[in-house]
Amino acid sequence: MSICGTPPSAVFDISDKHCGEIVVNGEYKQGKYLDASNFITLTVTVTEPGTYELLAISKNGYYFSDNGTFPAAGSYTLMLSGTGTPSKGYTTGEAGDKLTIYLDKRRESDCHPNVFVSRAAVSYMVECATIRVPDACFIGLKLTEADKLAFTVNVTSPEYWNINTDKVNGYSFAGSGIFETTGKVEIELQAMGTPIASGKNAFTLVTNSDMANTCPAIDVEVKDISFSVDCTNAVVKGDYLQDEAATANHTVILPITVYATGVTTLKTNEVGGVYFSSGPLTLDSMGEHEIVLTANGIPTTPGVNTYILMSADGLTQSCSFDVSVAAQPVNYLLDCSKTVRHGVYSPGIAMTQENTLEVMVDVKYPGEYLIKTNEVNGVSFSATGLFESIGKQSVLLRAKGIPVDGGTYNYAISGNSSVGVNVCSQSIDFRYRTINVLGLGAGVYQPASSDQIHSSKAIVKTAANLGPKGILKVESIELVDGEGSKGVYLKNFINNNKIDVIVIGFAYGADNEVIKILADFVKNKKGVVIHAQENNPEKYKEYA
Repeated sequence: MSICGTPPSAVFDISDKHCGEIVVNGEYKQGKYLDASNFITLTVTVTEPGTYELLAISKNGYYFSDNGTFPAAGSYTLMLSGTGTPSKGYTTGEAGDKLTIYLDKRRESDCHPNVFVSRAAVSYMVECATIRVPDACFIGLKLTEADKLAFTVNVTSPEYWNINTDKVNGYSFAGSGIFETTGKVEIELQAMGTPIASGKNAFTLVTNSDMANTCPAIDVEVKDISFSVDCTNAVVKGDYLQDEAATANHTVILPITVYATGVTTLKTNEVGGVYFSSGPLTLDSMGEHEIVLTANGIPTTPGVNTYILMSADGLTQSCSFDVSVAAQPVNYLLDCSKTVRHGVYSPGIAMTQENTLEVMVDVKYPGEYLIKTNEVNGVSFSATGLFESIGKQSVLLRAKGIPVDGGTYNYAISGNSSVGVNVCSQSIDFRYRTINVLGLGAGVYQPASSDQIHSSKAIVKTAANLGPKGILKVESIELVDGEGSKGVYLKNFINNNKIDVIVIGFAYGADNEVIKILADFVKNKKGVVIHAQENNPEKYKEYA
């Protein structure tokens, strides 16, 4: 017993002695379904106990079976019950059906007993003139219930009937049943199999009637392959490049409609060194499908090439499709000695149309180009376009991005030329923003009117404090002396000098209009006001 509690398969056999002792029980008649009286008894020798399953199979529509468990080694006599309906009968003196016995369904026994099936006592005549054949049979298409031979028979002695044909070109016809009454009866023979080739196939009827009845050969036609191709919806796969060999990835998918199945080969004419072919093509079902044609050869002619389907078995009408072949890719060299930088580059200030690199190139083969740099310090350059002629010409690479820091950075300029790596290097200086400071007041109390030795000016003009490498990084500080300007004069100082910071020193008196101008400067222009005097601080609360 197995560890799962299920007994293993038994080991048993049928000896030659026991084979000769097999008993076939019951009456077997053509067309009569087997019942409980139809069984065979046989003895087996068991060497290892376990489960068993026995099958005794005929080739005449019926079989015998039994299953169970042998509890121990030894000899056992078994009864195999019959199932099915014999379709063929024999005359007295014939051996009948030879059974094939399978031990546990897999192992075939050497023992082959016979079962005699008596013929049905049926008498009928086929009316050959009434025979009707299937409307259409197709190569490689399995026949279905709709495919039948139909005809009339004249029954004089009703009983079980069986009519079949020989197998021709991969298929045949057969039918059986029971005639209930005498007279004319319409019967059908079901088609079985799959036609192999087209053409007419001649079939001969074989009946179990006791009346000699021979019909001329029955012709059934298997249609020749027939299909149409829709080139208007062709789908071209793969990129086709001048002077570059086509591969298995270069294909064309064509919609087709199959009217009759079969085998064919589609091929196009050769254009510009290339043709398309399907290879042997099996169309094994009706209706709409897709087929694939593969390109062969090396394209030599750029542009749109038109391919025409050549005559082929089953093709109802030729058609054509277009394939675009690209020219060889652009080929050029960068002249690294003549690169020119344009524009001003400052950290934190986005690039504009004025920020460019002008690059000289020597075009060997025209085409679409892409010239670009790597991204450094938040900025990169690129240009795309079409070289329409050969020779030396300039290309303008436009900058994009926002510089992160100041300093000098190197950019690698490269292109998409097909001649390989050609990289130039170009340095760009990024300068920090210049801060414009407006001083209001007089003397040493505001930076624009003070001298260098006093703190109001010394602090802001010392590069270690405010400069490219200072605590606060700026390119420089530009000072504008507004003295005691007010009203429209103050506005003009702010706007004309693009003021960023206003420092109010001693002796500057602010009226209400000045307060409004300073408030607008802080709130709307996002400027900075440093109030560096002590008089009347309450006046400045509006913009503070």
